[in-house]
Amino acid sequence: MGGFEDKVSDSAWGYEDEYSEEDESDFESAEPVGDLGSKDELLADVLDEAIHGGVDWENDHKAECFMDKHSAALRARGGTRDTLVHKIVERDGHFEKLKPLLGLLLMRHPDILEKKDEDGLTALYKAIHKKQRDMVKFMCDKTPDSARALGVGSKSENCLHLAIKKDADLAEYLIERCSEDMFEDPDLELKNTPLHVAVDYRLCTENQVRIVEKLLERCDRAIGIHNRKGFTPYRYHLETKPKKWSNKKGPDEAVAERKSVKRTVKPDGANDAGGKLGDRNTARHGTKKHQPKANKGMLETKKEKISNQILRVLKLHCMRYRDREATIDILYGLYPSTSAAPIAQIEGSIDPVLANRYLARNFEFDLNGANPHYTDICLQNMTFLQFEDILQYVALPNLWVEKTTATEPRPMSTRMPGMKPMSDGTGRKDLQLVFTWLSSKKVERIIKVIVEDNVQDDHAIPHSDQAIEDSLRDFDVEVWDWRKTDISIDTIQAAAKNVREVYLYSSGNNAVLRGWSDKGGLEILEKGLETRARTQRNVDAFKERLKKSGKNIVVESTIKSGTNDVRQVSEGDMGTEEPKPNRWLECMDQFTVQIVQNYKPSQEPEPIRVALIDDGIDGADQILYGNIADGVSFCQRGEGLSNTYYVASGGHGTLMATFIRRICPWIKLYVARLDEGYGPNGERQITADSAAKAINWAIKQNVHIISMSWTVQQTGDNQASIKKLENAIGQAVEADILLFCSANDLGNQKDKPYPASCDSRRIFRIGAATLTGDKWKRVGDEDADFVFPGEKILVQPQHYPLAQKCKTLSGSSIATAIAAGLAALILYMVEVDNHRNLRAMTNYERMKAAFSAPGTAGRIPYILVWDLFKTKVQMGDEVVEDEKRIFEWVVKQLVTNREDAKELVPRRLQVAG
Repeated sequence: MGGFEDKVSDSAWGYEDEYSEEDESDFESAEPVGDLGSKDELLADVLDEAIHGGVDWENDHKAECFMDKHSAALRARGGTRDTLVHKIVERDGHFEKLKPLLGLLLMRHPDILEKKDEDGLTALYKAIHKKQRDMVKFMCDKTPDSARALGVGSKSENCLHLAIKKDADLAEYLIERCSEDMFEDPDLELKNTPLHVAVDYRLCTENQVRIVEKLLERCDRAIGIHNRKGFTPYRYHLETKPKKWSNKKGPDEAVAERKSVKRTVKPDGANDAGGKLGDRNTARHGTKKHQPKANKGMLETKKEKISNQILRVLKLHCMRYRDREATIDILYGLYPSTSAAPIAQIEGSIDPVLANRYLARNFEFDLNGANPHYTDICLQNMTFLQFEDILQYVALPNLWVEKTTATEPRPMSTRMPGMKPMSDGTGRKDLQLVFTWLSSKKVERIIKVIVEDNVQDDHAIPHSDQAIEDSLRDFDVEVWDWRKTDISIDTIQAAAKNVREVYLYSSGNNAVLRGWSDKGGLEILEKGLETRARTQRNVDAFKERLKKSGKNIVVESTIKSGTNDVRQVSEGDMGTEEPKPNRWLECMDQFTVQIVQNYKPSQEPEPIRVALIDDGIDGADQILYGNIADGVSFCQRGEGLSNTYYVASGGHGTLMATFIRRICPWIKLYVARLDEGYGPNGERQITADSAAKAINWAIKQNVHIISMSWTVQQTGDNQASIKKLENAIGQAVEADILLFCSANDLGNQKDKPYPASCDSRRIFRIGAATLTGDKWKRVGDEDADFVFPGEKILVQPQHYPLAQKCKTLSGSSIATAIAAGLAALILYMVEVDNHRNLRAMTNYERMKAAFSAPGTAGRIPYILVWDLFKTKVQMGDEVVEDEKRIFEWVVKQLVTNREDAKELVPRRLQVAG
């Protein structure tokens, strides 16, 4: 093909289609110009005359005469379907002399750049391939619709794909001229977008980071597009990374992520679209020759540094503009929203331990709703929280964090907000403990900081400027929302030098507003008390001065009244009388402590994984220390903020967790916080949609048990969500996960609640029992499969805030948690006896038989635990007190009606850890 020396073969670029002539007839000469050979000669003659014929291109008349003279040739196609522009590309050495001809040709025939030769290549594509940068820019500048021409390219990709591979500088130029759909346009073979190509590790050069940034600026959606093999651009970058770098940690722990995907890079360095990516690097770094090991190592180290920068750019973009689920999918590919399969079963052979590790990472730290009296021990108790190095936000409400000693915790401070703290200066500094703790968790960047620093309380003491600077100095903060009244601009600059968005809070003091808006800095003045009207006038004046300054600063103002709307929601039956001894619970407490806890298994057992789906938990609760594995929240509170799973809204979930743990301390809790609202009478209302999502999430965690101490009614508005809930329940049942849900505590109603009403006979519907083992009065006659203790149960105020007003609680929700705890204990004991039988016992029928093993009483079975879970057992003439013998005897009874517990064959045998 003439001067196209590095002609791309069909196989090299993945061309498979034959040339098809589309809308080409209008471009052929209307006049006969001979056979194909004569057409090639005609085109060559035009070029020779333009180069050597001395055409006076400066004379418009003579230039037009030349074009008219050769009008037929201008539209002719050569033997290989070349246009005249294709021929000009081949004679790139004469570009300066051919430039006038090319300019006039593009003016007369602007669509000529969309015409392909017999290899399916446009002239513009060939020019990019030959790295004819000046020619490409000239073509784009002279063509009215260059974006359309750039989108044609070849049969396998558009021009932007190629430019990114061949010439980074040219790629930057073309990015600004491409149409938006080009950035989502996949290539033929791998379905890679231009962003996929740009993040290829083999293209890691100094300009590559800038290209990635520009691509994201032009098309935000591209970051979430998957190629043919399911890789987003972030994961594709890791996929193309050499194995030898998998043992080195970048800022995004590339080693761990690298293990989560399979290698698909071909040994010869060709990409999966067929093209080799060595051309561009060869051009930049010289001819590809054998390099000394030292130089090659330095080059790879440099590429690794650039690689980390690319990963950082992609990750930062996700954290700024994506929610948790989308971010996890983009970064790790572990959260496909359409699948409820356990992570270990997701396509791609992902290591379940590694996968859970990344799903457990939190993208925010939000203590909204937490107890206002906190200690550093509370933070230390939340060892289960693992964070990304970039957080989407940190939100701290009005709270005090008291420093204690780890070895001798002091009683919780009774100091109320507004009282003067222990401090060397005039302001507080206690929240430094929170940010120091975040830093110890390897957090480096916080997109948005939101801190309530008593802006609505004129008698409260806010943090000193120095404390604020010390708190945030180690982080890169982008959005500043530290709600301290009349804060100094100097403080913001010192604490967050890269801040791009600032929220300021004024007491209405006009001098402070003037200091913020005028040149010369901000003076620290006494806070004034102004009326709302005066404050509004001062704010308006502040906006006007900023407008006159000529700076492009957008100001949004809100005048707060300083009042809080707090609503408390009570639930369940609360009693104030002294609780009576509960024989059932006392029996299990004694058995757990004296037998199970003292029994020393031959090998470390796997903790029983229990999904608690509720209103969240108090992650700082001392009794749950070490039991919380992971969590997720499906409860949003607006403006991109979440109600986190580790801060309970009403304490209900915390109470349920403590009862599960009370029966079986050897558990790991997977906490899903449901979205909820309030009914007309102030009662909680769970959303069925969030419940379905929570169950699907629990399935992915490969849990053994799901505990659901709540009900939801079907209405005319939530029928579709109820269907999703039923589907999620069905998938959990098929996965042999034991499901426990609460019976209806509203008596015999026509409309039955969910999930108890789901069309499945393999859900344990649990009702509350009285102290004597009878069905509690509020449980419907046909609503429960078993009844467990649930009347006048003693609760502790530290686990359930509403318990400060009562001593006991009653209801099927408590009974459900106790039932889930008993199931967990049975699983644990069976596992200790023979770990291979753990999954076999998660079968509904086997667990139902185990529940019945001790014996039951009543029309709705009430388990007589004291007949089995004993601390002394009569074996023949001998009274046995040995923990090991009792433990093994109990296990044998639990698998009664089976020939041998060791002969159990699990439906799904998968022992994690």
